Amino acid sequence: MTAGRPHPEYHPGYGETFERTPAAVGISRDLVRHAAGIWDLDDDVTESAVLVASELVTNAVKHTRSRRLLVFVEMPVDDRLCLMVVDFAPDLIPVLRTVGSDSSHGRGLALVDALTDRWGYDLLGPLGHPSRKRMWAELVAATKPGNQ
Repeated sequence: MTAGRPHPEYHPGYGETFERTPAAVGISRDLVRHAAGIWDLDDDVTESAVLVASELVTNAVKHTRSRRLLVFVEMPVDDRLCLMVVDFAPDLIPVLRTVGSDSSHGRGLALVDALTDRWGYDLLGPLGHPSRKRMWAELVAATKPGNQ
């Protein structure tokens, strides 16, 4: 597992580019766990972030035609964890659905909605002609007890 490349930005973050394959889901979970460990985040926050990243990457793998995905995990401020997945399918907009209890799929964004403070997407590229889409989610990022 690669540890990811630290961002050259002013706030801490890691990012990697993955081929759009099912294997990207597990590798992105490892990237989030690695970053959360470096930042000494609370175990509950870490596991929620891992699950959210897994859902965002799974959606990109299943529902886009991108060859590559970019995955980022950042701490833009001390108490905020931001997860981002960039794909090259700006025309495929994520939709939060209500699914029946007998449905075997379609709960990913509902889970993201339940586990995060907020989430959404941005279209990236020239105005009127985006070339990419960035799905993002933010969680409150508490550190482990005794480490404040």
